[in-house]
Formats: sequence, C-alpha cells, structure tokens
Amino acid sequence: MNSIINIILTFFLFIGFEKIWFFFAGSFFKNQIGPMMNMNGDEIDVRIPAAILVYLLMSIGLYYFVFVIKTPISLFESFYRGAFLGFTVFGVYDLTNRAILKVYPWEMVMLDMMWGTIMFSLISSILFYIHSFKIY
Repeated sequence: MNSIINIILTFFLFIGFEKIWFFFAGSFFKNQIGPMMNMNGDEIDVRIPAAILVYLLMSIGLYYFVFVIKTPISLFESFYRGAFLGFTVFGVYDLTNRAILKVYPWEMVMLDMMWGTIMFSLISSILFYIHSFKIY
C-alpha cells in the first residue's frame, strides 16, 4: 500500500512542479517550438490522457529506480539518484527530438534537460524527507 501512496504522491508532485515550470517557461517553449505544439489560441492545449500517462510513468520510474531498488541512506543520495534519472529520462526525450525533428533547438535541449534533472532531484529529495520522518 505504501508503494501506491508514494507513486500517487510523486504523480502530484510532478504535476505541481510542471505547472510552475510551464508558468515561467511556457513562452520560451512557444517561441522555440510553437508551430509543433498543440495550441488553442495562445494557450498550450494539453492532451490530458497522454499527460496523465507520462506523469504516471515518470512517477513509477522515479519511485522504483530511486527508492525500491536500494533505499537511499541520505538526502544527498536520493537527490543525486533522482538527478541522474531525470537527466537520463529528459536527455533521451530531448536528444531524440533534436535528432528527428526539423526544429528542436539546442537551447531547448539544454534547458529541458536541466529542468528534468532539477525536477527529479527535488521530488526525490522531498520523498526522502517525507520517508525519513515517517509522515504517513
């Protein structure tokens, strides 16, 4: 049961962090890859079912690779394991886009990979913190 709670918590942390990220970086995305984005006027029109699956997969992956395989023994360990996973996941996504799409600028690759690294490391750290105090 704790695994399901952790995955659900991780899922909502991802959504929260991404909402904040798109608030600040949404215009950058529109400027860089706007013609390829699903837009409704000036707003990004997110396809909710696909977004849910993305966040669910990232939540399961983070929880499994950072906490299940070997429980981290420190905040730093959970931070760097999350950072490495985020760098890898976002790197595969961004570099694949750079390789196959006509327009996917290096600035986009670098910024998004940085964001993935930061977001995964912060969420891993939050989960470690919650686990260390046995909040639930």
